[in-house]
Amino acid sequence: MRNHRNTLTQYSISPLAKAVMSIGLTTLISTGHVNAASGFQLEEVVVTARKVEENLQDAPLAVSAFTGEGLEQRGFADISAVAQSTPNLVFDTSPPISGNSAGAAVFLRGVGQLDFTVNVDPGVGVYVDGVYMSRSVGSVVDLIDVERLEILRGPQGTLFGRNTIGGAVQLFSKQPSEEFGGFASMTLGSDSRTDFQLSMDVPLTDNLLSKFSVLSRQRDGYVTDGRGVELGDDDSLSARAQFELRSTDNLTIALALDATRDRENGTANVATELFPGSVPNTRSGADGMPTRYNNLFAIPSTSCTEDTLTTDRGCFGPQWETGSTTRTESTFPLTKTDNDILGGALTLTYDMDWATFKSITAVRSLESEFGRDSDHSPYPIFATANVQEHDQFSQEFQITGESENLRWVAGLYYFEEEADELTQIYLPAFGGPVVLNGVFDNHVENKSTALYGELTYDFSDAWSLTVGLRGTDETKEYVSDQGFVVLGLLSDPNVESNASYKVDVNPNDFVVTLVDEPGAEVDYTETTTRMTLAYHPNEDLMLYGTYADGFKSGGFNPRYLAPAPDLRAVAFDPEYVDMLEFGVKYTSPDNTLRINAAAFINDYDDIQISTNPDFTGGATITQNAAKAQITGLEMEFTYVPSDALLIEGGFGYLNAEYDELSEDVSFSPDNELARVPEFTGNLGLSYRYVLSQGGTITPRLDLTYRSETEGTAENDPQAHEDAYSLLNISAAYQPEGENWLLTLGVSNATDEEYFNSVNVNQRLGYAEAAYARGREYYLSAKYKF
Repeated sequence: MRNHRNTLTQYSISPLAKAVMSIGLTTLISTGHVNAASGFQLEEVVVTARKVEENLQDAPLAVSAFTGEGLEQRGFADISAVAQSTPNLVFDTSPPISGNSAGAAVFLRGVGQLDFTVNVDPGVGVYVDGVYMSRSVGSVVDLIDVERLEILRGPQGTLFGRNTIGGAVQLFSKQPSEEFGGFASMTLGSDSRTDFQLSMDVPLTDNLLSKFSVLSRQRDGYVTDGRGVELGDDDSLSARAQFELRSTDNLTIALALDATRDRENGTANVATELFPGSVPNTRSGADGMPTRYNNLFAIPSTSCTEDTLTTDRGCFGPQWETGSTTRTESTFPLTKTDNDILGGALTLTYDMDWATFKSITAVRSLESEFGRDSDHSPYPIFATANVQEHDQFSQEFQITGESENLRWVAGLYYFEEEADELTQIYLPAFGGPVVLNGVFDNHVENKSTALYGELTYDFSDAWSLTVGLRGTDETKEYVSDQGFVVLGLLSDPNVESNASYKVDVNPNDFVVTLVDEPGAEVDYTETTTRMTLAYHPNEDLMLYGTYADGFKSGGFNPRYLAPAPDLRAVAFDPEYVDMLEFGVKYTSPDNTLRINAAAFINDYDDIQISTNPDFTGGATITQNAAKAQITGLEMEFTYVPSDALLIEGGFGYLNAEYDELSEDVSFSPDNELARVPEFTGNLGLSYRYVLSQGGTITPRLDLTYRSETEGTAENDPQAHEDAYSLLNISAAYQPEGENWLLTLGVSNATDEEYFNSVNVNQRLGYAEAAYARGREYYLSAKYKF
C-alpha cells in the first residue's frame, strides 16, 4: 500500500469532522499568520478525505478549500464570500423573488438552482459540520470559529448523494480542545459595522471536552426605501455549543448544538427598469400588472394615457425608477427578513481492530418570515410575503476500513423533512378597483433513503482504482390550496397596511381558485456511480481520470397566477449530470509550489430552470429545459518562493450551451445558461515584513475577476451583468511574542457595482436587482487566550 507521507493522530481531525468528510480536501492552505516566527510555508496536508487517511495530493478529486485563518485573512464574513476566491463558483445571496437576505443560490461548474421555495431542491449541497442543509433559506451561514471551508466540484452522487449534482460546499467548525483557551475578536467598519465573536474551549474533565462560541453581527443597511427604512442591513446572533466525550479508548461521542437569529429589514432590492402598461399593447403583456393598474385604478389620476403613462406619478412606469443603486420608492410594510434556525448533531465513533463505525444523527428546524415589493412604487402593483416553517431529520451509519492494498467505506443514510410554506402576493384585480391577495398554502413531506459504498484498490505503488455506488429512493408528497381573496379597495391609499405575514387560509373565500391539490406524490429511484483511475509516477505528481453521475429530484411547482390545469399540482422531473473529468496534482520537490488542475465535460439532462412563462400568468416556476453540455477547466496554485511571500490563485473556464430545449420552454436554444460566467479568476498576494523592533506586518491583496453573466434563463437584457473585477486590501500587525492581532482592510476597494441577486418579469412589469455593497473599510482586533 502507498506510504502516506504524514499521518493524522487520533484527534488531529475530530470524530465529528471525520464522520462527515466524504470527499473534502484542503487545497489552498495559507499559514502566514499561523507561525509568525517562521513565516509562510507550503503545508503538507493529510485528511480523511474518502473516510480513510490520505495525503491531499494523493486524492484524485477536484476540490478547493480554505482554512479558517485563510478566510479571516481575506476578510470574509459569511460562506457566500468564498466565491470570490474559487474558480467556477457563483454563490448569490437572496435568491430572486425571495426577499430573504440569508438564502443561498449556488452554481458550481454551471450547475445550480435559483428558486428558494420548499418545493425545489438546491443543485449544490451545503453542509455544516456534516449536516445537509436542505433549504435555500438559512444557508448563507456566518463564519463562526471555522476550521475549514471546502468546495467539492462535480456530482457527488456516491458518498454525499441527494442534491449534490453540481457539487457540495462544506463548512467545518473547530472542535473542542484538551486545554482551556479561546479567542475574542471585534470588527468595526463602514455603515456602523460592529461584529463581535467569542470562542472558548472548556475541558470539563480529562475525558469530557467542550467549546462555546457566539457571534454577533450588526451593520446599517445601504438601500433606503420609501418609508425611510434601510434595507440590506445585518442584525444576527449565532451561537454554538460542542461537547466531546471520550468514554473509552475506542468510543467517542460528540454533540453539537447551534442556533441563529436574524432580524433584518430585508434584501436591498432596487428597480433597474419598470415597464408601463398601456392599451392595446404593453411591454409587460396585455393583462400585466401595470396595465391593470394604469387603465383602471390609477391614484390620484383619473386615467393614464399614452401621453402621461411614463411621466404622471399617479401612473405606474419608469417615473418610479430612482436611477440609484441605493434607493427605492417602495413602501411595502412586509419587507423584512426574520430567520430562526436551530440545529443539533450527535456523532458516535467506535474504533475496532478491523474497521471504524460511526453513527451521525441530526435535526434542524427553520422558522422564517420575509417579503419584498417588486414594483418599487408606493402602489400595490405586485409584492410578495412568505412564511416558511421547516423541520428535518437525518440518520447516517458508516463503516470504514482498510487492508494492505484496499480501502473501503459503506453506509446507510436516511433523511426526512416536513415543511409548510405560506406565500402571499398583492396585486390589482381584473375589472374592478380592488386589490387581490393571492394565498398559496403549500405543505411538503419528503423522504430519502440511500445505501452506498466505495472502495479503492492499489494495484501497485503507482496505480489505484476507486469504484463507488449509491442507490437512492425518494418520495415527495405535496398538498396545496391556492387562490385569490379580496384584500380591499384600491382607492384606499393605505390598502397595503392591511397586509399580513400570517393569514387563515379558507379556500371557500377564494374568488378565484388556482390550485386545489388534496394530495399528490412522486417517487424516484436512482443509482449513481463513481469510477476513478489514478496514476502516481512519482511522489510529487498524480494524474487521474474520473467518471461520475448524479441526479436532483423533481417536485411540484408551488405558485401560479392563473388556474393550473384541472386545478391539480403540476410536477417537474429530476435532472441528471454525467461527468467525465481528468486532473493533475503536482507539488515541487522543494515543497514551494503546488498546482492542481482539472478539465471536465458535463452532459446535463432535463435541466431544472426558473422561468415565468405566459401560461402561469407570469408566476415563476420550475421547468425542465431539455439538454446542455458544459465543458470547462480549473487551475489552482499556491507558491511560496520565500518565507516572506505567499502567492495563490486560480482560474476557471466554462463553455455552457443548450443542445436542445423542451417544447414547453419559450426561449431560444441560443440563450446562455443563467448565472454561468465563462471566465472566473482570482489572485492573492501576501508579504510578511519583520519589524526591527519585533513583530510583523503582513499586507495582503486579493483580486477577483468574473466575466459577463446572464441573470435569467430568458437572457433579459435588464439582468445582464457585465464583466467586473473586485479588489480587497488588508494589512495585519502582530507584535512579537503577543497573542493579539490587528487588521486594517478595505473590501471592494474600487467601488465596483455588481449583483448579489437579479430578477426580471416582463409580464408583471419589473426588473430588480440587489447590488452588493460598495467600498467598505474595517478594523479588526483579535486576542487569543
